[in-house]
Amino acid sequence: METVRKPLNEDRVALLLGSVIFILALLKFSGIDMLGWAVKIGMWVGDPLDAWRPATKGLLPGYGALFATYAILTGALACCVKLMGNDVVKFVKSFTIIFFIAMICYTLGANAYIAANPTQLKAQGIPWALGLSTEAGLILALVMALSLAACGKKDDGKADNADAPADSLALLTKVWDSYTDDEKFPAAGGDYETSVDDAPGAFDPSNADNLNFLLTVPTEDASLIDDAASLMHMMNANTFTCGALRVKNGDDAAKLAEDLRDAIQNKQWMCGFPDKLVIATLGNYVVSVYGDEELVNTFRDKLQAAYSDAAIAYDEMIGEGEFSDGEDTALEAPVA
Repeated sequence: METVRKPLNEDRVALLLGSVIFILALLKFSGIDMLGWAVKIGMWVGDPLDAWRPATKGLLPGYGALFATYAILTGALACCVKLMGNDVVKFVKSFTIIFFIAMICYTLGANAYIAANPTQLKAQGIPWALGLSTEAGLILALVMALSLAACGKKDDGKADNADAPADSLALLTKVWDSYTDDEKFPAAGGDYETSVDDAPGAFDPSNADNLNFLLTVPTEDASLIDDAASLMHMMNANTFTCGALRVKNGDDAAKLAEDLRDAIQNKQWMCGFPDKLVIATLGNYVVSVYGDEELVNTFRDKLQAAYSDAAIAYDEMIGEGEFSDGEDTALEAPVA
């Protein structure tokens, strides 16, 4: 079966998008105008709609250029967000608000009384102006951004991170509680000291040996973790094993995710060979799950439904591609 590759990072996506725009711009030299629809802002006096103009004169009405720019830019950036494995719908909603706030600020800043310099007064038919140029819109946008940031800080500890899980156990519990009775399977959670039935359980992160044996966490990464929880299939851990791990430093989440993926892919198994793995990140949390393909896919979908900020770092079949040695080895694996 096909392996789902790791989403692209921001640098690669930015390079890809920039290259596409650069190539489209170069086509202008051969007489092909691919970017003439883009809106540009000019000075206006009486009607704000006069500020909007297409990059290629006469190609579109001003409002047409504005909405064409919004639609094409939103579509292109949404594709980039998809390539990075993030929530496209959430991005589009946020970007729409930011785009039109920015356009309002830029349009107001292009008013001739604000933007015109002394040599432009006669052409604009006005007696005076502040002479700030059309870039004054950037000042308005900056003031707006600072105002919104100040309002956001007043809500710190209230609205901020309201959806963030309190701990690893809360994270897995929220996902497990979203299962229907038909979707649930015989499960157990926790570690040897704090085992619970039919629910996720807290896991002692200070026990590096248990983390490695039960959740396949490399022992050298145990020091990165300050909280953990687990959920496993009661009959066979290779059918389903899930661990939620909170790192002390958010910068270590990507490293832990990569190390977990490598450890699971290179593990030697007994009592059944798991089909696939999924590893996701959510702020300071790394969630790993491997086992039966259908069970893993269901958990992945439930996780993203419960936490829209959860980003899938790895979604792969086990033992394929670079990790395949042509043999099905089976030596060690925990059985719950």
